[in-house]
Amino acid sequence: MSYCIQIDVLGIWRFISIPYKDATIERFIEQLEVEFQDIYKVATPFKIADLRKGDQVLPREELVENVLSADDIAYVLPSPDWKEIVCTQSHKIVGLEKEDFEERVRLLRQLFGETAKLPVLRSCLLRASGDVSVAAGVCSYITPEAMGIQQKVCFSRLVQVPDTTLDMPSVGHTLY
Repeated sequence: MSYCIQIDVLGIWRFISIPYKDATIERFIEQLEVEFQDIYKVATPFKIADLRKGDQVLPREELVENVLSADDIAYVLPSPDWKEIVCTQSHKIVGLEKEDFEERVRLLRQLFGETAKLPVLRSCLLRASGDVSVAAGVCSYITPEAMGIQQKVCFSRLVQVPDTTLDMPSVGHTLY
């Protein structure tokens, strides 16, 4: 029976993974490294030091099905080198120059206001693999309190709807 396990990497990246049948934690870690790279397209190769369930480090030789269930969250402990890069040079994770990364953070701050918390904006940009428009979407799901702003920011897209009440062609109405 296959089941999904929630994966959390440093509280920034979250995804769902389905472990291979009869996989050990060692094999599951290898699977997670590949899945993380495929999902987030990070520029710095992702390496996992350990996998935890709560405060317990999971033994690498144990079968996944014996230590993790569908209700569990598996917390990934990245290698110390990778974690250090995230903490001190996060622009390298997504393959950007520091100035370009900070410019994108500045653009997000313009969208969400000067009181928006920089660490939150940076983590959204990391989660979005450096894409500002995706990061704006990620940020819009965060509560105003956590963002450090006064009100929720929502984005909408203009849509042209044809006017079918006329007998002649029409450019339509713009809906918000």
